[in-house]
Amino acid sequence: MFYELLSDSLIWTDEIPEVGADKVGGLRSLRFVFRYRTSLMLGVPEKRYQAFWDEAMALFPGWPGFDPERRAPELRAAYESFHADAMREMGDLFGDPR
Repeated sequence: MFYELLSDSLIWTDEIPEVGADKVGGLRSLRFVFRYRTSLMLGVPEKRYQAFWDEAMALFPGWPGFDPERRAPELRAAYESFHADAMREMGDLFGDPR
């Protein structure tokens, strides 16, 4: 499991297609799905991403990312830790916006 900054989501390595650097669209196309799942985990579903989730479920229902354990509220602490670390690193790189 790792944190992906652009989608602000937790992702497991078995959820992303193995693609070369010239074909990164696989991850990009799943970002809204990852974000919706993370919002479910946090208990605040982001409705603007639900259609992406629903479409993905219809197209590839056996995907490991749909495992209910990957959106369990118990993962919230891991998400918050990863997110805080990323924000600290961004602050170190670009300065604290506060």
